[in-house]
Amino acid sequence: MFASLAAMMHEQQQFMAQTAELQRQMAATLQQQQQQQSTSQQQQPSVADSSSPDTREYRAEGITMPKFSGTKDDDVADYLFSAKLYFESKNIKYGADSPQQRPLSLLVANLKGPAAAWYREYVSHDGNFLHSVTQFEELLTSEFTTTDRQEHLQQLHLS
Repeated sequence: MFASLAAMMHEQQQFMAQTAELQRQMAATLQQQQQQQSTSQQQQPSVADSSSPDTREYRAEGITMPKFSGTKDDDVADYLFSAKLYFESKNIKYGADSPQQRPLSLLVANLKGPAAAWYREYVSHDGNFLHSVTQFEELLTSEFTTTDRQEHLQQLHLS
């Protein structure tokens, strides 16, 4: 009986020694990770210190680029508004003072059906090339805004 009790105590002491060694190793690993993280942060320039604007494209989960088909149920103004919200959420600069290629490519790539056919026809003519988002917006709006919608918008602006 004393032998089994002594064996159990010996096993318990070994277990406690192993546990203590694991805790020591975990503490050392944690300390190394904290030092690496601290060193990494010191080497990276701070965004607040940087004089250049943040040009990284953000991930925006659950937000997708809207599509526009040009059917009578589609509203050009809604498409362009939703696209602007998408660009803002992704930190894609949009407008006259920004690079035009990325937003313009996304706007065109999300044309479907009649709108895609219209765009294909437009660029197939010699010399027709879109240079800006503003030009794209104007052409798309003039092509796919119905007369009723234009009259309604004019009445809203006059009110």
